[in-house]
Amino acid sequence: MSLKDNPLFKVLDRQFNVGDGIAQKIAETIKAMSDEGRHTLVDKIIHHDVMGDLDPFFRSSASDVQSLMGLMGATAFNGMKGGLLKALGDSHYGLSYDEAGKLAESIGFELVHIFKFWPLDPTGVEITDDPRREEHRAIWAHREHGIALVIESYTAIDDAENFYKRDVNTLRLYFAWDPKDRERGWCPRASGGMESRSRPNWRKEETQASIDGDVFPPPRDMVFVGDVDVRDGLVTTIEMMKLHGKFVQPHPGRCHFMRMSGVSFYTDYRRKEVLDANGQYRFGNKETESIQDAWRAERMAALPEWFRQMVGAE
Repeated sequence: MSLKDNPLFKVLDRQFNVGDGIAQKIAETIKAMSDEGRHTLVDKIIHHDVMGDLDPFFRSSASDVQSLMGLMGATAFNGMKGGLLKALGDSHYGLSYDEAGKLAESIGFELVHIFKFWPLDPTGVEITDDPRREEHRAIWAHREHGIALVIESYTAIDDAENFYKRDVNTLRLYFAWDPKDRERGWCPRASGGMESRSRPNWRKEETQASIDGDVFPPPRDMVFVGDVDVRDGLVTTIEMMKLHGKFVQPHPGRCHFMRMSGVSFYTDYRRKEVLDANGQYRFGNKETESIQDAWRAERMAALPEWFRQMVGAE
């Protein structure tokens, strides 16, 4: 029995569509709100912990019926969230690779470079039997804001079902951002850290001051340099960051883009270079880190100088 014929899948699919229908009804009302009100509300919807709300339905003491009710509730919420983001012209789960590129271009991003690669089998051999399987890792940039966007494809093919779709595997924003309120203000749910242009080695200085028993005054020009998953809410995330701070360029300190984006987790973790004698993948030691560093340097060198300067690689 195929997935689409599974009774449970049919129930959940109906619930997802219920949520999507709700989104269509409230989208026009949300569009009529002020920009700040709209972006703030949508940001809260994107990051709302629906599973936390439904936790009682998934506890070990819950019955099968209660668990199904919780699953249906979460599915309806996700349908509503995805439908709302789509109606507002924002990124959402289920966005195709081509749609993601068109969205990025529509809000001011320009395509910088596309790295093309093939998926790998468990032994690290490229699977090149079907040209549809060639994957893309596209680097985009917004020069005005000094931010970078990585869009990586993931192709799904099922010839038996006559199904083919190039989805989004990665949609990630890289930025340097100076928040208005560093104590209690809004901030993106991002990875990264504080960096300083005037004192790029401030961490070592702080450590030495601690060893010496001295007081370390933090640099005044520190900004947050990081990256955030924007498969849900690319537009909303950028607008919220503009409302609650300002983008900074070039990115100061260590090149976060090079360290975090230079390796493709989709393919590189199956490369032959990181297989040991037993056919196991070796990541996390000095040898494999040096291999990754070489991949990063090679890929950064393929990008134009203006882009490398923007993200702090020059």
